[in-house]
Amino acid sequence: PAAASYQLAGPIQPAQRNGQSSSLFTPALFTRVIYPEAGLAGDNRRVMSRRRRKVAAAAVRALAAGLGMTAGWQHYFIKNAEAAASVEARVQNFIDNWRPIGFEPDITGQNLLDPLDELREATLAFGDYREEWTRVADMGLYQGHKIGPLAEESYLNMLAYQYLPALMMGVMNEMSRAPEESSERLDHLRVLRMLYDASGRRMDIVTDYMERYWQKSFPGQRGVQERLADHLEYALKHVDLASRVEQGDETADMALAPFRSSVQWAQNDLGRIPTTERVYQDLVREARSEFRAPLDVARESGPAFGSVFIRLDEHGEPLREEPASVEDPLVIPSLLTREGLETWFTHKSGSVTELALVDAWVLGRRDDVNFSEADEARLRARLQDLYARNYVEAWREAVTRLDIHRFDDLNHGVRILESLTSGHEPLGRFLRQVEHNTRLIPAPGDGEEQAAARKLAEQSPHYRMMQEIERQFAELNQLLEKRGDNPTGLEQIMEVLTGLHGYLRNIQEAPDRGKAALAAARARMGLQGADPIFTLERLAANQPAPLDRMLTRLANESWRVILDNAVAQLERQWYQEVYQPFQQTLARHYPFDPGAGRDAALQDFERFFAPDGVLDGFYRENLKLFLEDHPEHVSNSRRASLVRRDVRAALARAEEIRRAYFTRGGSLDVEFALEPLNLSANKRRSVVNMDGQLVEFSHGPSQSIPLVWPNTLRDSVESRITLVPIQVNRSPRSITTSGPWALFRLLDKADITGVSNSAVDVKFQLDSGEMRYRLHAASNTNPFTRQMLAGYQIPRSLY
Repeated sequence: PAAASYQLAGPIQPAQRNGQSSSLFTPALFTRVIYPEAGLAGDNRRVMSRRRRKVAAAAVRALAAGLGMTAGWQHYFIKNAEAAASVEARVQNFIDNWRPIGFEPDITGQNLLDPLDELREATLAFGDYREEWTRVADMGLYQGHKIGPLAEESYLNMLAYQYLPALMMGVMNEMSRAPEESSERLDHLRVLRMLYDASGRRMDIVTDYMERYWQKSFPGQRGVQERLADHLEYALKHVDLASRVEQGDETADMALAPFRSSVQWAQNDLGRIPTTERVYQDLVREARSEFRAPLDVARESGPAFGSVFIRLDEHGEPLREEPASVEDPLVIPSLLTREGLETWFTHKSGSVTELALVDAWVLGRRDDVNFSEADEARLRARLQDLYARNYVEAWREAVTRLDIHRFDDLNHGVRILESLTSGHEPLGRFLRQVEHNTRLIPAPGDGEEQAAARKLAEQSPHYRMMQEIERQFAELNQLLEKRGDNPTGLEQIMEVLTGLHGYLRNIQEAPDRGKAALAAARARMGLQGADPIFTLERLAANQPAPLDRMLTRLANESWRVILDNAVAQLERQWYQEVYQPFQQTLARHYPFDPGAGRDAALQDFERFFAPDGVLDGFYRENLKLFLEDHPEHVSNSRRASLVRRDVRAALARAEEIRRAYFTRGGSLDVEFALEPLNLSANKRRSVVNMDGQLVEFSHGPSQSIPLVWPNTLRDSVESRITLVPIQVNRSPRSITTSGPWALFRLLDKADITGVSNSAVDVKFQLDSGEMRYRLHAASNTNPFTRQMLAGYQIPRSLY
């Protein structure tokens, strides 16, 4: 009405009231009443059939599930019931049959197998309860988590207090028989500690050891070995005697008591060797069993090697006999070769390093085996240093304990040089062997493959070690490097050796080898013509050790055999030109033989001993060059001496004879003065006739009378001393000698009463009287002071 008054439209009411509404029957009106009644729509038959089948299938599945669950519950109920019954039966059987009182376990654990099997079966009757889910296992009916621990406790106790101690006793016995400080003893100690202490236990180590131990104890009994191994595996997983001791378990403490002293003693014994050295010893031992035969450098260097080179002992002396392979410096263990380094050490060093760190725990140096990467890196570096040191030492010894054979003679020397310069190339093959095993890093090159190989080597953890090995042999290996068009160092050496070979071969093939050798020796010392020996000496001085020593020996040996042949030629000349003339004309005559009745002719004496005479001429022409002018050439040849000591003594004595009996002009002339000193009182006068020179003396002042000898070169020369008595009615008495050496024969009949550097006092006794004279020599060498000629001999040979 209000709206009408204002001519407004009436309000429109909403179709639905505000608030919550609900339908009572309309949702099913169309589907259940209108559509069916009008015949407009209805259910599809196929749909209805499919629906009915689904309902039936669901009903069947529900029924099957129900039946399955019922059957499962029934199965697992029976299974757990049977397992419980089995546990009860096993435990009861163990209780009935096991009598530990008075039982002593064997050292293999075999006697414990039956009771251990019973307890193991009881423990595992429900399976491993640790791996089962308690709420879902066996459909919730699983009882292993209740019964298993109870059965396992007995099993573990027997493993801990009976089985493991039995095994430990066997290991301890093996350890006591092993050599002291040996790796074998450490192997036993390692297993012994791991058996009772799980803090550093490595199951693979213990298992491998015990399998070998049981195989040796029970050969052919596979079943026994497998049963023992099963119990060991369970014990290693679940038993820790050391931990039980720490927790106050007195039984565990008693079980370990017999082993503590042995373990401590072994730790002290083995702890004396540094860890790195022990690891290296283990590596060597393992490599020796795995590798092929060691590298025989001599054999690899060709068939001519043995005819050229000789092995030296540790003192540098040649080995008389072929050494055993283990002592042969040229037999290199395979581990210390390139093959051993690349295929063995670089791969094995990591594993042995890890084991070495474990051994630190075994030896009581650490409480656990939780090692850091830094620990491993430090030990690996030490192991590499030790390996590199042994590697270098082995090859250094192979190189240094090698030398050239001593030349037996010129022919032998030619054969050695021929072998060196032949196609067999023993020196070159030897140096290539050394290079192959000591040049370990690819050299920088232009090729991509070579560059990649070098880059790979530089990234290796062993790069520093290989660098150190290379550095030790760098100079020696440079001999094989070719730089541009220049020959290698080895090629230069072979060229010089070829020249030396031709030099010696020319002497060898000469018609008169001795004369050729003597001419070559004179030419070399006179710096005449080519000298390949000197060339080799200069080349050797610039070579690395030990090649410098080998080449120097080749030069010295070559010079020595030349000198030997030269000396042999000189010996023949000495015998013919010196020895025989002396023996024929002088040696058997007076004064050289004081008892001889015949005097040596003065002409023969002068011809032999005079300056530029036979002896002096031979010395100046043949020996002076070696003994005075160039003695260093003789010493460099490693000869004891060019001539024997008695030859030198004979030459020196001949020089004294020459100074005493000959003038500077070379003539035989002895100037001296005779001074009367005293005449006995019963004699009135003395008269001396020396080669026709008369000297009279009566009691009164004395006077020196100058004389010469020889006064004549006639053989019928006479020397005499006469004493005239004071009685008138008595005739004088004389001592007379004759011959070229009459003066010296006369002096031989006197007594020498005093000697000085230039004078000698003699006393003649005759007819109850005596006369004393003093002879003064004009030269510095007094021929009267001692018997210079008596007994003088020329040696038959020079050397």
